[in-house]
This record gives sequence, structure tokens and C-alpha cells, in this order.
Amino acid sequence: QFDWSMASDLGPPLLIDRDEVTTSVRALESGKNVVLAGDFGNGKTLTARMIKSRLASQGFDVYVAGEFDSAQHSDLELLAKRDKTSFVLIDSFELNMELIEHYCVLAPKNVKLLLCARTSAVERTRKQLREWGLDFIEMPVDELSTTEISRLIDVFDNAGLWGDLASMSPALKAERIYHKNRRQISLSLLEILDAPQVKARVAGLLRSLLADPSQKATVFAIAVLEILDAPTNISLVSEIAGNNAIYEPKLRSNENFQSIFKLHGSSVKTKSSLFALSIVRGHFTAPYVVDELLRVVDKFNAERNYAREKYLIFKNLLKFSVIERMLPGASTDQKKANLAKYYEELKRRVSWLKTDPHYWLQYAMAQINFGDYGPAQKYLDQAYALARSRQGYHTEQFDTQQARMWLEMSAKSDESKESYRHFAAAHDLLKKVPSDLHKYWQYARYAEVYEKQYVNYTKGSAAGFEQSVKNAVAEMNLSLGKGALSGVDMIPTKRIAERLEKVVEAMKSARSPGSN
Repeated sequence: QFDWSMASDLGPPLLIDRDEVTTSVRALESGKNVVLAGDFGNGKTLTARMIKSRLASQGFDVYVAGEFDSAQHSDLELLAKRDKTSFVLIDSFELNMELIEHYCVLAPKNVKLLLCARTSAVERTRKQLREWGLDFIEMPVDELSTTEISRLIDVFDNAGLWGDLASMSPALKAERIYHKNRRQISLSLLEILDAPQVKARVAGLLRSLLADPSQKATVFAIAVLEILDAPTNISLVSEIAGNNAIYEPKLRSNENFQSIFKLHGSSVKTKSSLFALSIVRGHFTAPYVVDELLRVVDKFNAERNYAREKYLIFKNLLKFSVIERMLPGASTDQKKANLAKYYEELKRRVSWLKTDPHYWLQYAMAQINFGDYGPAQKYLDQAYALARSRQGYHTEQFDTQQARMWLEMSAKSDESKESYRHFAAAHDLLKKVPSDLHKYWQYARYAEVYEKQYVNYTKGSAAGFEQSVKNAVAEMNLSLGKGALSGVDMIPTKRIAERLEKVVEAMKSARSPGSN
């Protein structure tokens, strides 16, 4: 049905034809390797399948690399010896780096790679890919174009997914996706999946499964692996769940289980990573999520020489952004308490984390997220101190989080002098940080400081603030002009620069004669 939907203009809209499909196909045909990068749930895997289908429909041979299959090295060598052009799709490619390294050694002109991974994985592996000599272009898929938003609305309309929002005009639906959901498929779909009518239907399917402790742990394990973009092979599901329920006919033949999950050979899948997230957030309690994730961390920490996929799962379960995303929706105080419990328990169970700078950074980020700046500063100081004790330890990520906190404090301050002091400290710190998107995301916060504080600044502070914003814009435009940014980073950097250019224009207008 997928390939039919790609090939036919007839019938109801089932797919969002992404602009990146045509661009990627052209790049691959011209001899370039392509890296698709996207954050959680924004359609990178689906876009890759669309590219695969398009190439196959044009008569090309397209192969899909599996997970950890040593025979693939020999298969790649056979493809390299052929005269025919072929393409190899590697999803979650960070788990298959040995195969990519082998490709780079072979350097076949007739075989090109289509690689897919979450943006963080692309950033983590980019340098290594370049060092191996892989020539590639990056295609970010996170944000929908205006045309793609219209296509998404058509899909939602056809599937009847709007619920209480169905009566909105197409323009209002587009406005909602553009602004409230930040032009992202993930946020748009999560809004639908969190709707009461959808949650009630899923709850009905899950009720009997969650009543059995072993099956409940198995459902949770599958969902967590999907959320982490980890392999969902049955053996790993069993290991994460801590039981063998996934092997038992009782679960496999359960109609409700089959309605939610699909068994494919040695792996099991949910409908999507977003659906998996909605299962965890909407149908498990926060204490259960915290306890189960801690159990997995504890288990993997006790192992030695574990496989790469387990290492990445372990590392992900230390990250604030991952844990915060999975915790069920509750009051702010409850979420703070659950995150605090998680991080406190982490360092008790994994004792070496007490001396790990990155752990304290993650704990600080959790505090910053809830505006608890006192504890956040204490944990940042701890992270800096531990980092200084390690030779060659880079603290750029620490600096961006410190600057982030100062900028938040600047925007929220009730005292204009204190507000500018925090802003100036953040700007001075950011000047020392390498010019990349991590830094530019903090520049984006200058707009909020302007909106909430600029009118109260003294003439000298206002002049200093304006010059800082101008310098930030000039730096971003220089990076864009030099082509110093990756493909993934260019679009958001351009948007941030455009936003701050409007701030500069507003400050100029406020100074002009006759302005109010």
C-alpha cells in the first residue's frame, strides 16, 4: 500500500509528499551520498522509504542494510564490483558505522548511500564520516514547508483525526501547525494522539495487557526502544522487560497486542515512535516509568563489554531531554519531583556518576527547565569543577547551558539593572563558544529579553544590548555566507538571524524621530 500510494495520484491522501524526496533523489542520481536528519517523530524514516520507493520505481536497485549482519560487508563488495548503479539505505546508521567505514574503504563509484538518523546522532558522527572520506549532503526533515503543511492537513482531514478541531477552517489549521506545533509532524501528531477520544481507544486495547505484570513490562520495553530509536529485536525486548513474555504464544496471539504491535521476523514494532511515546506518557504512571528506567540503567551498568546498542540506550537514559519527554503529563511540581527522584537515584545506583561532569550537567538542565536556578547553578558549578580536573575536557555544552540560564533569568528579572547584568554575562560567555547551532539557539533567547526588558533599560544598557544583538546577527550571517554550517543547521540558523534582524529594526525605529 505504501508503494502504491507513492506511485498513484488516485485515491485518498495517505502520505505527505516531502519536498526532500525529490531533492534527495536528484542528489543520489548525481553521485552524492545523502544523510537524512530529523528529530524524534518528524518523518525521517518515512521520508527515506519514500526515496527508496521513488528510486525503485525509476528502475534502480535499492538495498536496505539490516542490523549487525556481518555478511553485509561481503554484499557491499559484490555491489561494488557490478557495473550497475545501486543504492543502499541504512536507517539509524549510527548503529552500523563499521559497514559505513567499509564502504569508505571500498569507495565504490557505482554505489551510493542513503543514511538516516536523528539529528543528535548526525551531529555526533559527522566528524567521523568526514574523516573517513564520505562525501555527503545533509537533508533536514524537521520542519514542514507551507505546501507540506497543506498536505498534512489533507491527510488529517481524510483520516478524521482533528476531533474537536475538525470545524476549523484550512487557514486556521495551517496556522495551528505553523505556530503551535512549530511546523513539525511530531508535535502535530502528538496533539492528536493526546486527544481524549484517541487515548480512550488505545486504553481499551491496552487494558488487558497492562493487567498482567510481565506483559505490561514487555509493552513498556517495546515502547521505550522505539522512543530511543534502538533496535526492537525480540531478544533485546525480553532483556529490557526482564521476562520472556514476548516469546510466549499467550501474548503473541493476543488480538489487542496484534492491533498495537507488529511482529516482523525477529523484531517487534509499534505503529510509530510517536505512538510509542503516547503509550508511555498516556498509559503508564510516572512512578512506574521512573522505576523501570532506573532498573534498565542499573542492569546495563552492571554489565561489562555490552554491545553498542546497549551502550547507546544506557547513555540516552542519562539525558534530561529523553527522560523529561517520557514522563507522563502531570503537574509541574509532580514532574519536578519525579525528575529529582530519577537523578538522585541514578547517582546512588551508578556510583561513578557522582564524579561525571556530564551527569551534573544533565541534572542542572532538569533544574533550569523548571526555573530552579539556585540548584541549577550549584550543579553547573559541580560540572565545571569536575571537568577542570580532567585534561582536555571540553565545556562548550556547559557554557551554552550556563548562558541559557542567565538569559532566562534576564528575561524574568524584576530589576532592569539585574536583567542587563545577566544578559551581558551570557553574551560574554557565548562569545567564547564555537559558532554553531547550539550557540545560536541561545541567541534566539535575545528576542525574549528584548520583548520583556529592553524598554526598561537605561540608555547605556540599551545601547549595549543593541550592539550585542547586532553582533549575534552578524556572526550568524557570516556562518551562513561562508557555508560553515551543516545542512541540518542552516535553516534554523537563518530563522534565528531573521528574528533578531527584526529586533534590531524595532530598536532603530524606537530611536527614530517621531516614533512613539
